[in-house]
Amino acid sequence: MIDVVKCFKITYTYCLADSLPVVSEELPEEYKRRFSDSLLESADNENERRAFLDDSKNPFVQEKIKPVLPAKRHPSAILYNVRKNVTEEEVQEALAVLTESEDKLKIRFKFRGRKEDTLIWVLETPDPALKKLKARKFLVNWVTVETREFYHVTKCNYCQNYGHVTKECSHTKPTCDNYPTKNCRKSSYICPNCSTYNRMYGANENIFHKAHSSACHCYFYEVQKYKKIRDYV
Repeated sequence: MIDVVKCFKITYTYCLADSLPVVSEELPEEYKRRFSDSLLESADNENERRAFLDDSKNPFVQEKIKPVLPAKRHPSAILYNVRKNVTEEEVQEALAVLTESEDKLKIRFKFRGRKEDTLIWVLETPDPALKKLKARKFLVNWVTVETREFYHVTKCNYCQNYGHVTKECSHTKPTCDNYPTKNCRKSSYICPNCSTYNRMYGANENIFHKAHSSACHCYFYEVQKYKKIRDYV
């Protein structure tokens, strides 16, 4: 007898639910919702992942996929106030001095900075180099560049929930009344995520802060989940 729930948990953990529709279709709806809500928690628990792989005796699964535990990636650093006319070579040279390493850091992506004619860079940074870059300032072409660790935490700017971006949001109106939250000018704030968390779990977390505040309990939880899949020495 094939344990459909266990098979689905294996495939869903590795984002293969679409590749194995037979398993997905046979799974009861209550389990689909449960696994959808807790996917990252399951994927982040290495002991549980290994148990899924060890217990999988389904020939269909073994024939179609080769179970491999995903390797952890390096954490990231973010650079603020990088001038648009600065070359990658100039930035890499400055970083090499700070990290005391000749290895170039891989650029993940760039986006527009807050100041005119500046960019923000995000680089994949091995942990030893990251430790030397955290909360540092350095000069590139006589312009001060600030760096700190960057967490790849996905959050919607429309409803403020985690796990999806704005273009994927199913809400019909912004969380902050009827205008985008980023345009809010209120003097006091109530975090919708912490409010929901308190209501669902009977907790008493502080709710009087912005949703993207570093003091947010829900944000802290998302950061801890992110750190589990990054390679910290």
